[in-house]
Amino acid sequence: MTEPLFVWALFQTPAIRYEISRRATGTSGSMKNISQEKVFGITTIIPPLPIQKEFAHRVEAVEKLKALNQVDPERDLYLAISEATYSDIFSEPIGKLAIAHLPLKLIIVDLEKKEVSQWIPSRQAEKSSNR
Repeated sequence: MTEPLFVWALFQTPAIRYEISRRATGTSGSMKNISQEKVFGITTIIPPLPIQKEFAHRVEAVEKLKALNQVDPERDLYLAISEATYSDIFSEPIGKLAIAHLPLKLIIVDLEKKEVSQWIPSRQAEKSSNR
């Protein structure tokens, strides 16, 4: 069994997109075809379902933030997270992508001391002020 959102995200990766384009056939450059058999022939690693679900949860959170940004681009987004969550999620590629492409401000909290340990301003604001 696989998590559909995990599979969707997997198909967005450059490696899988390359394999699909390499196996696709047809004369039209804009609309090539690939059989189900060829898609199923692509070898990849599928993690256990609990890991797929956790990954899907993170992808869903980023997609929601992207949608909110499209609906209301002037809104400042703040995300307060623990230090452990910051090092687990935002050190991964999808977390770095969220920080780089969303007007997202992070507040990192030390849960033991119950205080803000780090403030990470929006990278979008930095980019727009550098133009």
